[in-house]
Amino acid sequence: MLKNKVTINILERDYYLHTDDDTDYALELGAEVDARMRKLIDSSNLSQYQAAVIAALEYADEAKKAAAREKELLGQIEKLQAKAAHQGGKKS
Repeated sequence: MLKNKVTINILERDYYLHTDDDTDYALELGAEVDARMRKLIDSSNLSQYQAAVIAALEYADEAKKAAAREKELLGQIEKLQAKAAHQGGKKS
């Protein structure tokens, strides 16, 4: 069950969220989206809709790259653990 009700404001519009996340976290996300969209609108003369789509694409790109990096790092950790286990089994 979603425990927190949060109102975030993006481009002067309120959005009501129900979330299990901490209220401050949800507000921080809303502020980040607001700032990113304002920057896009101010720098490119985009509509709010266009800014929302571009911001969503940017966030999706960041998430996909972060997931790929996580997978890469987990692979490196597994290799290091296997190497350490193999070396730990060899006693001089």
